Amino acid sequence: FRAQQGYRKFFDYLLSNPDGCSVLWHCNAGKDRTGIAAVFLMSVLDFDRETMMEDYLLTNEYRADRIESMLEKARELTDDERIMTGIRCMFGVMPETMEQMMDWCDREYGSVKGFVQKKINLSDDEIDRLKAMYLE
Repeated sequence: FRAQQGYRKFFDYLLSNPDGCSVLWHCNAGKDRTGIAAVFLMSVLDFDRETMMEDYLLTNEYRADRIESMLEKARELTDDERIMTGIRCMFGVMPETMEQMMDWCDREYGSVKGFVQKKINLSDDEIDRLKAMYLE
């Protein structure tokens, strides 16, 4: 419930953006909560699932140096592949994570957009306003 409230605030902020100014949102690593926020926004702007996944997975490219640095440090201490996988998950993103979230939204709400409409309470009018504000 708190996450839904947070995402509602995110959309309220996007809707209150004056004059189409740029919007920056982030969290600690900029991948989990922000990745979901980006997918929620892209879904109501009618991006296709493949594009949303490509955007989400860019995290691994942008954080490649950090991920590799942490893996190198871990390799000095262990060769346990479970730990290496944990580091990849902690500092990067796994496609399965977003796929599972999207699949769940599809099953329960018909789509990610359906989830946003029903659980984040984003109206058709608000979606139309977002499209007018953020799509050219």
